[in-house]
Amino acid sequence: MSRFKAGLIIAAVFLCGMVAGAFVTRQVFWYSLGKILAGDKGMNESLVLHKLSVDLDLSREQREKIRPVVDETFRNIYLLRIQQRPELDAVLSDGIRKAKRFLDAEQARKLDELFLKSQKLRSASDKWVTDGKGGQPPSPVSGESEIK
Repeated sequence: MSRFKAGLIIAAVFLCGMVAGAFVTRQVFWYSLGKILAGDKGMNESLVLHKLSVDLDLSREQREKIRPVVDETFRNIYLLRIQQRPELDAVLSDGIRKAKRFLDAEQARKLDELFLKSQKLRSASDKWVTDGKGGQPPSPVSGESEIK
């Protein structure tokens, strides 16, 4: 019976480790994805620069020379996003309006809240880009800049 208990304890510890690992991985994934989708300048640029460094086997000197190019490219992408914002908002609003036909009143209210939250986040990110501030745009969680 003691062998059975020892095996059961080992299995329980192993299972707890798997659950904890899966939870942490999920949290990191969704946090990173949220930052990327929110337009986190630092996150996107870091990912691109890392990918270029690994795929092209860049030296430190090459990375330092390429970083300003990546910065400028992303800044231009963000500015283009701002120019396209009215069209994007119109498409999103139309989609929200059409989707509400299939929702009950509570779901429609929650959808409106989600849409307003995403609009505020986009507006804060747009303001950050047009102000020319360095660092990172507002975080998707708090709406505050993480690096000041």
